[in-house]
Amino acid sequence: MKNDLIWFFGRGASISCNLKWEMPDAWKNLEREKQIRAINEALPKEMDRKEIDSRPYKDLLSTLASKTSNTWRHYFITTNWDYLLQREIQRLSLTVLPSWLANSHVFHLNGTVESWGNQKRRSQLLLPTDEPSFRKASFESNQAMVYARDHNTFVVVGLSFSYDIDKTLLDVFSAMQDDCIIGNSSWVIIDYDKTSLANIVNQLKEIFPAATIKANEIDFGSWVANGMPELKEMMIVS
Repeated sequence: MKNDLIWFFGRGASISCNLKWEMPDAWKNLEREKQIRAINEALPKEMDRKEIDSRPYKDLLSTLASKTSNTWRHYFITTNWDYLLQREIQRLSLTVLPSWLANSHVFHLNGTVESWGNQKRRSQLLLPTDEPSFRKASFESNQAMVYARDHNTFVVVGLSFSYDIDKTLLDVFSAMQDDCIIGNSSWVIIDYDKTSLANIVNQLKEIFPAATIKANEIDFGSWVANGMPELKEMMIVS
């Protein structure tokens, strides 16, 4: 029986790949559906700019493939609209699921501009300005959060929970707090921004007072290049 490490990726992971694009303020005056159409058109083009370097994700996958302990595997969840990580997984040209990977799909909680796959099962695209009530149940988001609930070891990369729509995920975690599995969980928090890092650590401590939380103020790409020391300490990678 393998242990699963649940990864949550936020905008800080994309910034580490030099994808710093944000929805222009002028678009916020558009009708919601027009905003979404504009995002779906603009973001894939931004992802293909020569300045974008997905090496942090590529290096992450390479390290996990070669150094993950044979008792562990990995499961990826993101709040990002982009599909940089999924694209790197596609480039591995997997024919069978390797032992270090729990699922080759990257689960998008806030929707994605990715066009392949069964769109009816995907999460809808959520805007930063959306009210929490906009988050509707979907096969993708439900599967991801149910899976997370049943495990107790997590890495959070560049996810600040600064928008109300993302704070709903904290509500989901809070609802799980009495579960003995996630209640006694272990968390590794990676963020280059000191304020954002402290914010998420404090919020997780409030929700899970019995949890073990390791925080590292570092850029995601640098952390991967440094060998992910917290995961080494936990003997998840060598």
